[in-house]
Amino acid sequence: MDAAALLAEGEAAKSAYLGTPGSVIAQHLAELGNVWVVIGLMQGPCALAMFLVGLVAGKRQLFVQLDDYQPLLRRLLGAGMTVGLAGAAFYGWTSVYGIGTGWELPGLAVGLLTAPLLTGAYVALAMLAFQRFRRLPEMLAPAGRMALSNYLFQSLVCSVLFYAYGLRLMGEVPPLGAQLIAVAIFAGQLALSRWWMGRFAYGPLEWLLRAVTVAAWPRWRRDAAPVRQ
Repeated sequence: MDAAALLAEGEAAKSAYLGTPGSVIAQHLAELGNVWVVIGLMQGPCALAMFLVGLVAGKRQLFVQLDDYQPLLRRLLGAGMTVGLAGAAFYGWTSVYGIGTGWELPGLAVGLLTAPLLTGAYVALAMLAFQRFRRLPEMLAPAGRMALSNYLFQSLVCSVLFYAYGLRLMGEVPPLGAQLIAVAIFAGQLALSRWWMGRFAYGPLEWLLRAVTVAAWPRWRRDAAPVRQ
């Protein structure tokens, strides 16, 4: 598909998202076919791999014994900031300027192959920042403990801001404005997460997910005992 066709398709999608609540739902349903292919063939396997890497890191207490893993963190940072960043830049370039040239698929392949290195660099940077700024983990931890609830809450807030059943801001907010909105939403979530986790044992969706996982009702409040069936 050439750039003109993609632009026309994007404009049609934008019109649907800014039309009516019904057109928003219809557009989402029309896009489900492509979304499931991407999730099943790319995002799903990649996410599973990252979960398994995280499991290994947890079992080895990498995030607890950071002093023992400084060489690994430095290697991750170096590989991510060189190979990983270059791969991401190449993927970004082919996605914007390589449309219709045949470079889209190679760019995607390079992006998928090098993305784990860039992810490793992000993790290394975060761990180094946590070591230097000791209060930073304490500030972020409540939001991390209810990450699923926060993720879906972000989707809800942004849909109200940008779609037809809300303020219809899609296409009206410049990049800097979008970044400020993102920062404001996350800052609000940090405060809300701290308040919530000070009173409850889990985030609302984390509580439901744990109930399904262990086939029992977990405790709801921090000082409550779990309810067994």
